Amino acid sequence: MQCVEIKAGQTVTRDALKGLLYFSKLAHGVETAYLVYGGDESYVRQDVRVTAWRDLPGAGP
Repeated sequence: MQCVEIKAGQTVTRDALKGLLYFSKLAHGVETAYLVYGGDESYVRQDVRVTAWRDLPGAGP
C-alpha cells in the first residue's frame, strides 16, 4: 500500500511529515509514503518520498 499527502507550500517543515508518519504507523503494510508539495526539489526525508509537483508524470512542460 502507498499513501500520499499533498501540500500547497513551497517548503517542507518537520511538522509537514507528522500526518504521514503517524498514518504509516497505524496502517500496516504501507510500503511507500509520498508528500507532494509546491517546491522544486524531490528527496527522501524520514522514509517519506518528498516529491516536487513538477516531478510528477505529466506535470512538466
